[in-house]
Amino acid sequence: VGCREAIGPGKARRHADRISAMADRGVKRQFCEDKVAAQTEFQESLQWEKEERSVPSDFEFYDCYALLPKIEIPLGSHAVIPDAAEAEGNVADRALSITIRMPDRSENMHGDFLHTERLGEVLWASGHVLAALLATVGLEMREGGTHFNAGRIGTPRWERPPRVLELGCGLAVPSMVAACLGAAVVATDIPEAGVRTQKCIDQNCTQWAATPGSLSFEGLMWQDSAADYGPLADGPWDLVLAADCLYDESQHTQFCRVLARALGVGTPRDPDRHSPMALLSFQQRVPGKEARFIKLRLPEVGLEVVRQWPLQEIPGLSEAHLRYISVLEVRPRMLSN
Repeated sequence: VGCREAIGPGKARRHADRISAMADRGVKRQFCEDKVAAQTEFQESLQWEKEERSVPSDFEFYDCYALLPKIEIPLGSHAVIPDAAEAEGNVADRALSITIRMPDRSENMHGDFLHTERLGEVLWASGHVLAALLATVGLEMREGGTHFNAGRIGTPRWERPPRVLELGCGLAVPSMVAACLGAAVVATDIPEAGVRTQKCIDQNCTQWAATPGSLSFEGLMWQDSAADYGPLADGPWDLVLAADCLYDESQHTQFCRVLARALGVGTPRDPDRHSPMALLSFQQRVPGKEARFIKLRLPEVGLEVVRQWPLQEIPGLSEAHLRYISVLEVRPRMLSN
């Protein structure tokens, strides 16, 4: 009251507003500092963010793959190709690599290859790395779950072909490797990419013809994550593959919902018999976006990163692949009792 009498009601109101605004700025400043500190903490915890680096553009990797007529993916000593003719699933002697023929793009090499109508025309570096990882370590079914051999030498006994789903498949090269290893694979992408994907599958299908493996394409829009039809309704899948699906942060939430549905998050399962997992391969572009995906988006849907797969022992990869491509193993988060 004394203040109003001394300086007038209008000035007193403006004085109070200034004090309130200063307090708000202080709160906002502290909030921003806390937020930056929290983001810095989890970003620095990621292996690929511990050092300063310039991330190569898509075009640098794109130029390496654009005109490849085929790509040869070596098979590791733990990656075995089962022979369908053997009743008990014994492994047949065969070549030491898988050769995937690429679509002919020689007459269509101009313009913006990132347009929707150009999807499925070229192999991306992260897809190559994911396929090479599968071909190196192989797949093995044990007690109804999907496991990597992870250095264990031995011939797998196939209780049933592992069920594999690829999201955002493009040319579906990782799916083809999984089919060669005896998996029943469904590769998915937007319906518009289906023609090119199916063409690439058809020209390589002889690679897995003599195995229990199979490969088909189905259109899938990520916004349909709650649909009660299509491949997501057939989950949980033993293994989910995704290569280069993190470049657009606006799609992270929808992608995570699809991933969680495919892995059966929230559905009853026997933890002793079923261990669904996903392998996410991506090119490091904007570390902050990838950090938010790992630390924020995945936990929101009940998923967690179990480990980052080492790539140093995978044959055929360059220094650029090892430096700028990461492969994460993701599983449903285990709830504590």
